Amino acid sequence: MRRPLAEDEATLAVAMHPVGSTHPTAHRAFHAAPTAAAVALARIGPTLLGGSELALRFAGLVAGALALGATVRLGERLFATRVGVIAALVLLAVPEGRAMLGTQLTVDCFFLLPMLVSLASIRNLARAKSSIVWAGVMAGIAVAVAGSAALWLPVLALIWLRRLRGLDWRSFASVIGWTAMAAVVVIGAAIASVGRGAIAGETPLLSAAVPAEVSIAGLARGLLPILPLAILGASHLPPTWSRSESLRFIGWWVLVSGTSTFFTGSVVGPCPRRRCPVRTCRPALATG
Repeated sequence: MRRPLAEDEATLAVAMHPVGSTHPTAHRAFHAAPTAAAVALARIGPTLLGGSELALRFAGLVAGALALGATVRLGERLFATRVGVIAALVLLAVPEGRAMLGTQLTVDCFFLLPMLVSLASIRNLARAKSSIVWAGVMAGIAVAVAGSAALWLPVLALIWLRRLRGLDWRSFASVIGWTAMAAVVVIGAAIASVGRGAIAGETPLLSAAVPAEVSIAGLARGLLPILPLAILGASHLPPTWSRSESLRFIGWWVLVSGTSTFFTGSVVGPCPRRRCPVRTCRPALATG
């Protein structure tokens, strides 16, 4: 028997139901619905494995496992491999980190993976020109999954290119072009998977930027992937740490993503947690 879903899981769980099978006011109770791409990814497990609890969280757990590898890779790009390994262990040790890694049914794990890969590629722009492709493609996937909450990724790529003195019309078009193309491809695949009926009903292609409540706890949770890398990395830096390009990169990361928070209401995922009261979620899940 499947355990009851938590409040944080209700938004995505309701959106995964076929149109017409949920409570008629369920979707309107939420401040923002998950995107078509997030719903399509979440449906992979139940489609392949049935209706068990493991199947419900299967795709998220796979994305979370890959995100741990991406955390190690990002730590390596920023400071050293051991920094990434320790940061990944911190994510596993903290309950909020495990929730972001797929133990809860939320959009976070589907956004966390492309975000981390995109960040690692942006940091590597000075070493490999091909990194601009990976940065744009992964940013596009993140935008398809989280909507406006992920638009800060291509912005950060452009800012970092300017800092590296590599921003021109060609590099600008490359970042925007790869981001847009990846987003369109993922959204197109989601439409084919979720179905046009669901898209026309309650599942949006992209979540819009909307004013929302931003709590200190929510900001701390969103910064969880950043803080271990910054703290651990700083402890491994030489006395000239103030000139570290990696710490500057993390500073821009915090600034740009933090600014985005006040427009979208979320650092990770498109839907603010406090906008989904338990009393509106339970009736919708009772029919699942």
